[in-house]
Amino acid sequence: MVLALLIVIVFWPALFQGRLLLPTDQFDTMTLPFSSNYGPPQAYNHNLTDAMMQSYPWKVQAQKAFRNGEFYYWNPLILNGYPQYAASSQTYDVFNVLLLPFDLPYAFNLILVFELFTAGAGMFILLRVHRRRRIIALMFATAWMFNGMFLTHLLNSWALATFCWVPFALAMSLEYYRKHSTHYLLAAGFFLGLALLGSNLQSAAYAVVSFVIVTGAWSLKAKGSLSRKIFMHLGVPCAVALTLSAIMWLPATELFLESVRHGTLYSPTHGHPYSLIDRVLSFVLLSTFFIPELMGIVRSVSLTSIAGVHPLDFSGYLGFTEMLMGVWAVLSFRSSEESVRPYVWLVAAGFLLPIFTPLFAWLYHRFFIVGTLGLTVLGAERLEAFLTNTDLKQRGHTLAKWVLWIGLAAFGLLLIANLVWTLSPSVHSAIESFLLRHTSGTAYADGNAAWVHDRIAGTFEHYSVLSPMMLIPFGVVFGVCVLVLKWDRWSFTASRYFVLTLLACSIIQTVFWWRSFLPMLDPHTFPLVPKNRSITFLKDRLDGSRAFIDRRAYPGHQYLFLDNLPWLYDIPQITGYESVVPRSFYPQVKQIFPNAPHPKALGLMGVKYLMFVPGVVPRGTLPVADSGAVTIYDDTFVRPRATIYYRSQTVPDDSAVLRQMFDENNRHEEVLFTDGSEHPQMLSDSSVSSSAWEAARIVKEDDNSLDIAARPSRDAYLVLSDTYYPGWKCFVDGKEQSIYRANYAMRGIFLSAGLRHITFRFDPLSFRVGSTISMISLFSTICGALIMNLRFRKSRR
Repeated sequence: MVLALLIVIVFWPALFQGRLLLPTDQFDTMTLPFSSNYGPPQAYNHNLTDAMMQSYPWKVQAQKAFRNGEFYYWNPLILNGYPQYAASSQTYDVFNVLLLPFDLPYAFNLILVFELFTAGAGMFILLRVHRRRRIIALMFATAWMFNGMFLTHLLNSWALATFCWVPFALAMSLEYYRKHSTHYLLAAGFFLGLALLGSNLQSAAYAVVSFVIVTGAWSLKAKGSLSRKIFMHLGVPCAVALTLSAIMWLPATELFLESVRHGTLYSPTHGHPYSLIDRVLSFVLLSTFFIPELMGIVRSVSLTSIAGVHPLDFSGYLGFTEMLMGVWAVLSFRSSEESVRPYVWLVAAGFLLPIFTPLFAWLYHRFFIVGTLGLTVLGAERLEAFLTNTDLKQRGHTLAKWVLWIGLAAFGLLLIANLVWTLSPSVHSAIESFLLRHTSGTAYADGNAAWVHDRIAGTFEHYSVLSPMMLIPFGVVFGVCVLVLKWDRWSFTASRYFVLTLLACSIIQTVFWWRSFLPMLDPHTFPLVPKNRSITFLKDRLDGSRAFIDRRAYPGHQYLFLDNLPWLYDIPQITGYESVVPRSFYPQVKQIFPNAPHPKALGLMGVKYLMFVPGVVPRGTLPVADSGAVTIYDDTFVRPRATIYYRSQTVPDDSAVLRQMFDENNRHEEVLFTDGSEHPQMLSDSSVSSSAWEAARIVKEDDNSLDIAARPSRDAYLVLSDTYYPGWKCFVDGKEQSIYRANYAMRGIFLSAGLRHITFRFDPLSFRVGSTISMISLFSTICGALIMNLRFRKSRR
């Protein structure tokens, strides 16, 4: 009830007042074409861009598919078609069941709230299994529920959807370690499987690593042979988890391998040049996790930028007391209980691997969530010991004195800095100029000068000693230190009330921080999906074709749209943003034409309209279809999305295919195949005077199927400009026929002369196999757990 009440307090505006957690102010006021209707430029929290570029669109697509009875879904609106279900974007998170009865965006809010409550409940149970008293378990469950990584990645949900289940898995594993009943192992595997289902491949690996480190250490202490211990403690639950989540990771692995072999892996952090200086600065900045407000995020310039790290990933806050107790436990782990010592390795791995090893390129600082999990359990054990162990009380008093003096020194330095920039206009101007140079060229800075100046002013306001963002956390630090030093000298401060007071201090700081980070915007002021003249133009005229939206940054101009945002308007586009991209044209367009691509190449991909910021003109001479906040050009070179070709050619490799496709002097009268790829026969109609290609008609379309009517006059290839990807099947007049990779990344089929009815249907084998394995695993796990539980009960009678 306490956990639920705290969530209601934090999310009251989103749950009961219709407010949006999504950063709609950023898109309505800072990107074209919306900013022509909404202003001035402002963004409460611009760090949450991915919430609108990915997280929310994912839920829109998932709700649409689930309500149509589909658990796999192809997204035809981005990248000429994309296997959205396989992007492991929380597609199979069990809380997605809320998408069925509740409409978006409210369902989006509910999913986050239920996941947070699950995280808190799971940690409470884990700490109770570790035999922590209720009030301490509640305190640290609250800290885990509201930890920094959950907050900063709340709208992306990967950390929360995964790690809300990990404490349950660890609790069941610990019960097996103590009671040796196999049904606890099956339960641990079941909860670990839920963690994997709610994740992507990266966070799934984090969850498995966390489970293996802790459970593996427990298993080494158990009786029996090493091989049997590893099999029982690790093999059984991991096997259950992997089979239960096969519906997620089999399609995700297929997409990942397709992208590694033929496509693109993209992340702003992947391959980031993380220098030695960055690593040292990052290590120093870990101290700010005690007072996360020192980072200066949201409305001010973040300190994390000096270490070259993303402010969303660089977060590990738990609450001052919880963090202090956790770090104390790590530094003196030999005095901890044996059952919690494995969490020390979890902390070491979680915080040191992403900073001091080359694994940063794959882990990023978001791996801190692993260390945060360890600190939560260790901190609870240390507080319990502090209340009962006389020696630890004395050490705790010494620690509190040091922390108090450090806190006073930090506050004193902050006060001096305030006096200097207040009394010295030149210093204030120098800092302002430095921040202005620092923000120049960053995302959204161009074209939003007023917003940049507001952020700089917000930085001075944020670090003012009179700011609530400084007074509250420092007040909590001083209050907790004094309480630790004095509590056992006051007769009325029984341990229960002492912990309650510590809990109250943490709640004050944490709730204040969460409410200051989340947007909670009024949809009437900043609509979620605002209408606009340019959008209406595209929706009314595309008619199955695609748009190319120029997303390059131009000095002095605002961004044009955001990747994937047109998806919310059902506007199909060649562009789009996903971290894992199979063979696709858009990455090639950006590589071959870093400036404006030629409209002829885009026309081959089914692009009918090109959208640019005012003053930017595409190559070639194209008529203006609409002008206003943005300029829309009519691509006169557009080919039908389904085109019949009577000529074909085989070229040496994919590079040669792309050279021909992007050659603006090429007439593009042949379908191109790569030498060595599968295709039935070559066609040559060089002697025929009629056109080398003609249009086919799309009769019916939904996300996972497409019906086409074609009447070739002779043998031909039908080429669909949609992305070629495993899982698509084709039926010509009811008979299945092979699909060939044509024109680098399009789907081609061979047709004989005559009227033909063609159906493309997305029916991925990876999903069918994965879902079958998952269903068998679920049934077997439940039945096995019930049987084992009955045997366990009988054996204890």
